[in-house]
Amino acid sequence: MADRPGTWAGTALTDRRTARREVLLEAGVVALGAADARPLTVRGVCRDAGLTERHFYDAFGDRDSFVRAVYDNVSARAGGVLAAASEASPSGTRAARAPVEAFVDLMLDEPAVGRVLLLSPTTEPALGARGTARALEFVALVRSRLPPNARASDAELAALAIVGALSGLLMAYLSGAVDVDRAAFTEHCVDVVLSLGA
Repeated sequence: MADRPGTWAGTALTDRRTARREVLLEAGVVALGAADARPLTVRGVCRDAGLTERHFYDAFGDRDSFVRAVYDNVSARAGGVLAAASEASPSGTRAARAPVEAFVDLMLDEPAVGRVLLLSPTTEPALGARGTARALEFVALVRSRLPPNARASDAELAALAIVGALSGLLMAYLSGAVDVDRAAFTEHCVDVVLSLGA
């Protein structure tokens, strides 16, 4: 398979490699986050990206490295959205609305991103314990936004409960296990977070 005509003309080699890597990562999100949970293959990703397998292996080495890169990319993006919304809000339980809404919006506006982040660690062997490690990073972020006068053990348990509850709600929504109005779903997520963090 050849590159799309004219795609890389006049572009420096390092820029071409970076751009190809980004295109492959985008195709990986689509494949790994597909609603039908079809197996991700190198050939399929290259076909969707319009690139050759040589470009794939130049960028990622093997399929498992690619899957981990896709997951890490999505995790970083979700973490950035959550952190930005958290930093823009004052600390304290009631301030959780903006970060929760921002996180839920990302997951629902781009369901493939949500499925990669929340569902693929349960089905993709290449991710191993990566999902647990990322979840604990989110727990630490939530913990940092809880009231500072809370007992450390209580705050840690509350942060774990918040991440677990929100993840469970979103996993059910993204997998089609629940069918509710989006606005009502988002409000429920906010209510759960506020009640657990109180």
